[in-house]
Amino acid sequence: MALNKVMDVTLVINATEDANAGQQALQGAKGEVVERNVDLSDNVSAQLTALNGGFKITPLTVERQKLSGKIINRWQWSVEPIEVGTHTLILDIFGYESGSMDAEQLAAYQDPITVEVQQLDQVIGWAKGVQPLFAVLAALAGITSAGVAFIRFRDERKAKKSAKSS
Repeated sequence: MALNKVMDVTLVINATEDANAGQQALQGAKGEVVERNVDLSDNVSAQLTALNGGFKITPLTVERQKLSGKIINRWQWSVEPIEVGTHTLILDIFGYESGSMDAEQLAAYQDPITVEVQQLDQVIGWAKGVQPLFAVLAALAGITSAGVAFIRFRDERKAKKSAKSS
């Protein structure tokens, strides 16, 4: 993953009779597709977290879903790497008994992800960091120019008044 470049992470659970539905749902997705068999309950939640930071994670779907035998269930997150280096994403899958709020962890997956910074990204990051400084300097230059113009105007007006009175 590249620094500050948002990517989607998707979990698909196929509880339908069509064994290929999960693969079809992820067709065209960027990145690596990993398949695993997990014992599930009727109600499942999935959480994506970052071990020791490194990512900004935004859920795009509801966390807890009732598994459907008609369509695949999908969880999706927007993930933005915010620190350079190797960081770990953790995907936890929890099951719930019917009517219960108590979760049982069914599976946990950890993947170390290396965040790379390309030279252009470094330049853009530097520019974003110094942008507020340039804004302050521009404001100060504008205020200084206005002050100098005002002083000149005032001095010219005084000179004209004193020339008229002489």
